[in-house]
Amino acid sequence: MKILNTIEMTNVSGGEFVPGWPTPDMHCLNVKLMVTSGRGEAGFDISSAVHGLMKYCPTDFGDVNTAHEFATSGGIP
Repeated sequence: MKILNTIEMTNVSGGEFVPGWPTPDMHCLNVKLMVTSGRGEAGFDISSAVHGLMKYCPTDFGDVNTAHEFATSGGIP
């Protein structure tokens, strides 16, 4: 699994739909897509996924348990 730097992360799907820097909603969508695609892969870091979800999607994942549930199984309570 490749580690993305900041410039590469802004160029993931959000950069194609929103000109310039992605909006906070697009950052949230990008993080959800990256977590979903990385789940189950070798080297997937659950703590980084939880941190990213809580940082970029605070309205959806304001609770550590909810973010952990999504990162590990994809379930949204």
